[in-house]
Amino acid sequence: MIEPRVIIWDFDGVIALTDEIRELGFVSSLSEFQKEKVDLLIEYHRANGGLSRYAKFKYFFENISALPNGKSIEDYLDFFSQIMRKELFDRAILNLPVLDFIIDYEGQQYIASGSDQKELRDLCVFLGIDGYFNGIFGSPIPKNELVQSLIVATGKKRENFVLVGDSINDHEAAIVNGINFVGYSKDFNIVRLSNFLLKDLN
Repeated sequence: MIEPRVIIWDFDGVIALTDEIRELGFVSSLSEFQKEKVDLLIEYHRANGGLSRYAKFKYFFENISALPNGKSIEDYLDFFSQIMRKELFDRAILNLPVLDFIIDYEGQQYIASGSDQKELRDLCVFLGIDGYFNGIFGSPIPKNELVQSLIVATGKKRENFVLVGDSINDHEAAIVNGINFVGYSKDFNIVRLSNFLLKDLN
């Protein structure tokens, strides 16, 4: 019998359908800024789904708008987190077809996400899905490093891993670490980067 592959799951847009909520978080957190500037961040956010909120707020204040006097990036991160803890804690966000796959899969499974790690772990406990994973990891550690750490920690060969994600950043994390990639996305440009289909893992 062939040993099941180790699956590293992205969270947002794959396990949970959170895109609209994440965008709401950025818009609300930056409500004091001009809409045109916030729209530029939303464009960056959509194009870089796998990046953490830390990287996105940093991008905003380094490339789009100056940080207001008397405020820090942490102030905006805290407000963003408050919104996430209010809006995300709802089982309706779960992507049920993917969850069914996760429940039935017999190999090791991990989450490596751009979401804040503590917030993500609390959310997975609330959703009742934490028990399906061998580990749940998130930012501020970049996804590339999270994936590398999991490969080292498990001691398994790189060809035994597959990362399932919905963004170009997820694909890059797979390529950098020399593992397989499955694109789970409405965007065909992401799907076509897949080494195989998700159903082929069973």
